[in-house]
Formats: sequence, C-alpha cells, structure tokens
Amino acid sequence: MNNAPHPVYTFNEAIKLKQELGNKYSYSFILEQKIKDALKSDLYISFSDLLRKTNGAFPTDLFSSLSKLDKQKIDFSNHEQKTASSFYEKCEIFNKMPPPHLANYDWRYSRKTAQKIINQIEKNKSICCLGTPTIAIELILNGYSNVTLLDINEPIVKIIEKEFLDTKIKCQTYNALFEIPDSLQSHFDIVIIDPPWYLDYYELFILRSLQLIKEKDSFVILPVFPILSHKSACYDVIGLYSFLLQTGAKSIKSCGFVEYEMPEFEKLVIMGKKAPMPDSNWRCAELIQIEFSNKLRVLKKISVPVINDFISWDRKYNEKDKNYYVANTFPLFPLKNKYVFYREQMLSISRKSIMHKKIVVWDSKNRIIIAK
Repeated sequence: MNNAPHPVYTFNEAIKLKQELGNKYSYSFILEQKIKDALKSDLYISFSDLLRKTNGAFPTDLFSSLSKLDKQKIDFSNHEQKTASSFYEKCEIFNKMPPPHLANYDWRYSRKTAQKIINQIEKNKSICCLGTPTIAIELILNGYSNVTLLDINEPIVKIIEKEFLDTKIKCQTYNALFEIPDSLQSHFDIVIIDPPWYLDYYELFILRSLQLIKEKDSFVILPVFPILSHKSACYDVIGLYSFLLQTGAKSIKSCGFVEYEMPEFEKLVIMGKKAPMPDSNWRCAELIQIEFSNKLRVLKKISVPVINDFISWDRKYNEKDKNYYVANTFPLFPLKNKYVFYREQMLSISRKSIMHKKIVVWDSKNRIIIAK
C-alpha cells in the first residue's frame, strides 16, 4: 500500500459526527461531504487515494457520486502497483486454498496486516482464530503453537489441517450461529475475529468471543469497519459501540489500520459496472483490542443476536478448476430444466442486498444458476 493517509474514525469521532449532522447523518450525505473535503484539500488526487479518504465507500458508489467537475481533478490511471499479494504466491498453502467467495463474506487480510496482528500477540498465549483462517496460518508459520481455528468454510479448514498436520494447530468447521462446544468455552487468552461488516454479525461474533475467552487476563482483537463501507455502516458503528458497553468492555485500544487484499469477485463487480479499478489495496478497517469485565454476568443477560440472512449455503471446492461453489439448499429439489446458467457476474457486492435473487448455484467467478 502507498503512503496515503487513512481516514481515522474511532467510535468517539463517529458519535461526534452524528451529533454534528443530526438528521443529515446518512450514507449519501456523508459520502458527498467526504468527496468535497478530499477534493478541496488536493488539487489533483488519484482514485485510490480518494477511496481511502471516503471512509470505505465502494468504488462503484464513489464513482457514481462524482460530478463531471470532480472527475477532472482525479487521476484514474492504473499504475499496476505491486501489492502484498505477491507473498501468497510464494506460500503453497495459499495456492491450495479456495478463492474468496462473496457468499461467505470472504475478504482476506494482506501480508502486512497479518504481520501487524501477530506481532501484538505473545507466543505463550492460547489463541482462537474465529473466522480468521489467514491469521491462523500466519501464526503457525511464525512458530505459534497453541492455535485453534474455528471457521465455517470446511474446504479451508481441511486444507489447513492437512498442511499443518505436524503442528499442534486444532481445526474445526464451525458456524457461529450455533453454540460454542463445551470443551472450548472459557479456554482462550486471545480470540481474533473478523465478522461480516454488519452489526448483527458483529454482535454474534463478540458474544461467541466472550464464551471463548477466559474470565481474566484475556482480550478480543477485531477490525471496526469504516462508516461508509455499506449503506447502514454509519449507524452500525455507533450500534457496535453501544453493544460493547453492554457487554462490559472495560478498555478499547486502537491498534492502527489494517488492509485487505482485493478479491476477484470485487474486481468483477467493479468491471461489470464500468468503474475505475483501484490500483492497490484500498479496503481497510481500524483494528481494536478489547478487554472485558464481569464476563460471566454479561453472558447471563445477553441473548443470541438474530441474523438477518435468509439463504443457507452448502459449500464445495473443486481443486481441478480452482473454483469454489455454494449451493442454496432450498430450491435444489428437484433440480430440473427450469434452471439456466448465467455467464454474467453478480453485480452486487452486498450479501444483504441479494437475498431476493433465486440463486441455486454460485461460483467464485461470480457466475450463477438461478431459478426461473
């Protein structure tokens, strides 16, 4: 990543912005203001830098919000900057892993970010990676021995388990919608999570983290999504802060910004909507570390959050063509000639906004079979 500054939006700053804007506190209004501020301070700016200054806005949303005059001040050229993804090309295990899939909310940390996270963790600690398989891999590669991976993506879990057979890593396919196994409750010093960037999922993953960590001297590490990363994010950030207070967070420490590799499905959506392609990793979040007090008392009064997703997926990875598939279990019976294979990619980047589509099978190249 280049040296362009990241936006800094802590919980307090997000709350302050809401107080200042009042009824105007909305996605579109904040995006418009951030574009004006960015273009006011720079005579000429690259599209990737503008993305970083607009608090997580997706490239297609940002591009469609620009006026003709705005576009004259922006450099849309692609400089083909080398990102941290080159590291993964050197690690055989990453070549064997299924590609990220939007149906799994699957974004993966860059090499730089993975190192930033593990550098903050002592080697003698017991660590649970809940939905963070790339961090689990990095921990093992860097000599951490007491690591447990819990992840919904069974193909990834099996590959990691096979590749690190001679280590002490423990791998288990696990869906956060279900209870934590008794053997893992109150077992870990550190839990690292990276939930889908929606408030309901964050509440669920934090609840599971509370069940996983020990009563004392333990903490949770997680990213906080930028306020423009999806349509409700400006409200979700404040909701997340309130939820953390309810769960007895006694300290919230900022650990700086983290970045994500840009997955192929994101590139396909950007190309499909004819928006400029960012020339480097642009998706980022603020990493925080949380310590909790009175864990047992909190767990007695917090109920399991309701997740607003409506499709249950079966997951499969085809090693031959390096393609990852999800199948909607509901409309598969019976699978007859009523279903047509569509070669064009899905043009949505939000799992929350595609539930109305009758998807039967969806692959990692963003191609779908839908019910007529």
